[in-house]
Amino acid sequence: DNAFEDHITDQMRQLIKRAKKEKKNADDEDQKGLALAEKAKRTCMIAEHLHDTDDGLEKRARTQREASRSLEGHAAVLTDEADTQTQAYTGLHKKGTALRDQGTALKAEAQEAAARANQTNATLHPTAHRDLLQKAQKKRASADKLLQTATTILAKATLHHANAAALQADATKATTAASAVMQLGERFEREAVNHRLKTMTFRSKCTMMRARAQAALRKAQDEAKNAAVLDRIVKPAPDTAAAAAPPAAS
Repeated sequence: DNAFEDHITDQMRQLIKRAKKEKKNADDEDQKGLALAEKAKRTCMIAEHLHDTDDGLEKRARTQREASRSLEGHAAVLTDEADTQTQAYTGLHKKGTALRDQGTALKAEAQEAAARANQTNATLHPTAHRDLLQKAQKKRASADKLLQTATTILAKATLHHANAAALQADATKATTAASAVMQLGERFEREAVNHRLKTMTFRSKCTMMRARAQAALRKAQDEAKNAAVLDRIVKPAPDTAAAAAPPAAS
């Protein structure tokens, strides 16, 4: 009888020890679950915030890309206008230079005719002298007219050349600005991609932490139930204990 009682007592001690362990495990898992739930809540809030602000960076990147394309188009228009001005300059400069050369040559001929007239004796050869003078005057007048026209045309050519240079400079500025804007857009695009990846990461963490928190809380409930069952075994209800007790000696 004593051996049986000792065995029962030892089993009761083991059950009590196990019940305490189950209670401690239940408390630990409950605390762990609550902590995970709180951390999951914060992580999910961050994920939601990142999701709400995700579109802003993409819009900024899209705006920069559109602005860059617009500047590139403007630069192309300016370059085309500069080419037109250059072509006009080339044509006018060629024409003006040719007229200037003709005028210069004609003026040299006029000077040569005047020199020959001076060398001709007007008394002995009045007709020849007169003809040479008239020829010199006509050539000088034609030369002056050609040189004046050449000067006007070359002035217009110079103006077209200046316009071409100014337009090309503006085109270069527009191209440089387009490149800078595109680089900024690409930076915004990279930030947008990183933002989306960060959003996905936090959403994944949110889901994982919620699952871990729920698992820990379920485990805590299971541990608590186990502890309660062991408690009922170790400490039976009062009515049950009274029924199981031996009758008092009379």
